[in-house]
Amino acid sequence: MNVMAVAPEDEDQDSAFLGMQSEAGRKAETARRGPCTILVVDDDTDFHLLIKFTFSGLHEVYGTQTVDEALSFLQRTPVDLVLLDINLPGRMGWDLLDALRQMASAPPVIVVTQDTRSVVRKQAEQLGAANTFFKPIVPTMLRRYGLAVLDINRNSH
Repeated sequence: MNVMAVAPEDEDQDSAFLGMQSEAGRKAETARRGPCTILVVDDDTDFHLLIKFTFSGLHEVYGTQTVDEALSFLQRTPVDLVLLDINLPGRMGWDLLDALRQMASAPPVIVVTQDTRSVVRKQAEQLGAANTFFKPIVPTMLRRYGLAVLDINRNSH
């Protein structure tokens, strides 16, 4: 797996520009409301570890490697955000996106895939994904976007 290293960025400037809470504000909000549950659906266990590290200290991160494992997990456990790869063993990530569309209170989904074709982003959007990130990812960007999606989802309930 390829992971790009990035230099620290000015959190306050980026947060103001993006209209998002600062890191300190998110930590305070997490302490007040409690951690969210993030489900990673990817057959790359290194990616699971990267995501656990990326969201460490803020939220609980769980991982599955197939669509069927993810559906089983979602039946047992409330999830606030799904990070989904498309190319999985057995059924494709598209199948999970389609199944989530049928659920009454489906969590938001961010697609994270190595397939960089524009048709992938378009299909993900049509199936209800909040956004698509292409691997290799910049962890800080995924973290910021993921936290923003969690904030929006919490405030809409």
